[in-house]
Amino acid sequence: MAIRKSDWARIKRELSEIDKPVPKLEVIYSVLFGFTGSSTISAFSFAGEGKSPALTELFSLLGIFSFVAACLFVWVDHKIAPLKKSALTGIQQDMTEVESGFGTPH
Repeated sequence: MAIRKSDWARIKRELSEIDKPVPKLEVIYSVLFGFTGSSTISAFSFAGEGKSPALTELFSLLGIFSFVAACLFVWVDHKIAPLKKSALTGIQQDMTEVESGFGTPH
């Protein structure tokens, strides 16, 4: 079956764009959530001892910052996910259009 060179080039171009590596945001926000838990436990530990209020404040702020950063990465990851799906849907539609041009065998 013959396929137009322009159709094939368009599909190939779209596939090569999808092949680009996507950042693994899950790893980043998982580490940040882990750091949030660790720094929060450390802050409670320092506060329980009654010593070193500066360290208690430092670990509390680090926990808050890492939690906010992790939530931001989760939000970005959820915003990127539909873009990945729409690119694949577009390629599937292109493939369907090309296949419809083949006709049915007699």
